[in-house]
Amino acid sequence: MLLPFPLLYAEIHFRLPFLFNLLFQKEPEIVADAPYRVTKNNMLPVLILIKDAHRFPIFLQSISIFIDARKVLVQDLNTKVKDKWKEWIFEVNIQDFSIGWHEISVKINYRVKNKNKVCFIDNYPFLNHEPLQCYFAEKPLPLKTHFYAGDFHSHSNFTEDQIEFGASLATMKRMAKAVELDFFAVTDHSYDLDDALNNYLTNDPDFPKWKAFLKQVNNLNSRNPHPLIIAGEEISVRNRKKQTVHLLALNNANFIVGSGDSGERWFKHISEFSVKEALQQLPDNGISLPAHPAQHVPLVQRLFINRGPWSLKDLTQNPFTGIQFINGGQQQAIDKA
Repeated sequence: MLLPFPLLYAEIHFRLPFLFNLLFQKEPEIVADAPYRVTKNNMLPVLILIKDAHRFPIFLQSISIFIDARKVLVQDLNTKVKDKWKEWIFEVNIQDFSIGWHEISVKINYRVKNKNKVCFIDNYPFLNHEPLQCYFAEKPLPLKTHFYAGDFHSHSNFTEDQIEFGASLATMKRMAKAVELDFFAVTDHSYDLDDALNNYLTNDPDFPKWKAFLKQVNNLNSRNPHPLIIAGEEISVRNRKKQTVHLLALNNANFIVGSGDSGERWFKHISEFSVKEALQQLPDNGISLPAHPAQHVPLVQRLFINRGPWSLKDLTQNPFTGIQFINGGQQQAIDKA
């Protein structure tokens, strides 16, 4: 989950010095999500994720799931949630619905201390809480023989900072299966993977988070190799102007440091390695891709964390394996690429 920087954070309990967080409230983050596409002969998995309830416990009463305003599932939970991360996946039968786009809405009833509350999709103030969009397909993805469907850029809950966080690797695997991916690369941020296990504002030179990440990926793949999880990282590196750009590095067991745009060190926003220096650390079978090279970099990110764009020389004078030219639904960036 990613929100505008710096006045809105995915981490609703974080405040930058001298600034304020418009989303701040004494509740855990509550988020519902679902895949953007499923085939009608499969179940629709709907995720409920609750983060930071160890700081702000709640009593989760029930959830209701709606498809096109039609209630399709009600689950009474009646449980106290006090974990740092807590997830549920509810499997919804969609056989009775037509082929095409549908709206998925999730109503969450909970209690904070002695106050009953309701949220739809999420509990973030000021957001629109509009239903999720999902396409119910008649047939599987139209892949040619020996072609494989995958995603080279995604984030799990090993990315956890002021700006964004993801779901667990096991949940991502379930969602990837729902959209019929053969593989997906988990490329958590280098400035998150160098943190202590339970504090994203503290670095640990032994990289326990990176090691735990690799272990989880290996364990999940050994239990069920489909869809395959490819371990990687999104490294913050220096472009030709010493601004920070992001490089996707896959199939590399050795962690590569990159913290220029982490926001963890005030007035120290130069990443450790240049693009070329980071590429030199990859093994021969490593995979490298410039991340979202056509994406517009907001002015506030340029000013506060020294983030910059990929230049044509950056892209053409380095030996990358490929390039990520599609990033979400940003049509202008796709056209530019």
